Amino acid sequence: MSLRRAGLGLLPALLAWGGFARDARADVERPPIRMSVESCAPAWESEIRLTLAVELGDERLAGAPTDGQPAPPDGARADAGAGYTLVVRCDQQRAQVVARNAKTAVTLERTLTDLPDATAPRLIALVGVELLTTFDPALRRRREPPARVTKAPPPPEVRAAAPPAPPPPRRLSLKAGWVYRTFLTTGGVQAWGGTLDGRRASQDERWSAGVGVEIARDEQSTSLGQTSAMLASARASVGTRVLAGDRLALALDLDARGGIVRLSGTSDVPNVDAATVVRPWAGPALTLRAQAGASWFFAEIAAEAGWAAVSASGLVNGGANLAASGPWLALSLGLGSRG
Repeated sequence: MSLRRAGLGLLPALLAWGGFARDARADVERPPIRMSVESCAPAWESEIRLTLAVELGDERLAGAPTDGQPAPPDGARADAGAGYTLVVRCDQQRAQVVARNAKTAVTLERTLTDLPDATAPRLIALVGVELLTTFDPALRRRREPPARVTKAPPPPEVRAAAPPAPPPPRRLSLKAGWVYRTFLTTGGVQAWGGTLDGRRASQDERWSAGVGVEIARDEQSTSLGQTSAMLASARASVGTRVLAGDRLALALDLDARGGIVRLSGTSDVPNVDAATVVRPWAGPALTLRAQAGASWFFAEIAAEAGWAAVSASGLVNGGANLAASGPWLALSLGLGSRG
């Protein structure tokens, strides 16, 4: 009993599926239509066929008869195996259009007279479509064109962002600061002053060359009065980095320094002679520089050691008391910018 109920329950679904399959098969297996054009102008046949193909949606009708689709002769055998047959016969100013259903053997016929040459082929074809669709209106239903598969555009290529270009090296620098200079001899000058330096580095910043100027002054008291020394010098140097980092650098320079020194004395003691002299001084030096900074700004401390190959000195009460001679040592602290 349960099997019978199950069978009855499936019957509507089976009927619906059968109807759907029958409709689908009807769409795919369209009944063939054979046609022939007899005694008409040669140019008419191609136009009649093309119009039928457009109206019925069957491209097979647009071409001339082939071996696989011969033009049917008149009579019963002409439509054997064919779904429908359409025959067009022309006689002077008349055209006879005959449509036949091979399955039911029903024939429809229409005669057209006084046809204008310009529109005659299209009019004949439209009459043929009307007769054929009388048998089956579904003949006019055109096939849906196959869905066009569009290829999805490829996803946009994602390119990795290029790393930012490193900033160009800052090869020029200018520094101003304070300096203390002392000559390590008896009565050596001990002067305080200021300095201004400029430097240019190589492309890789390993080597550099620089120039600088310095002015410093010293005053001392003696048993006879006051002495003073004014030093003015210039420096030329070449150097190399011995330690390089992002924020700290250490460099060693070889210098040549030279300039003049003004030595003078004053006294309030009677019978004491006071004088002022200007003498040159010069010599080689070695400088160690430590530089710390970021981007365009930096601070620098430097220690310079040298020997006065050309020296100058002054006498006070018969003994040396002012001297720019022998070894010297200078310490400087400055602030600068790079560009």
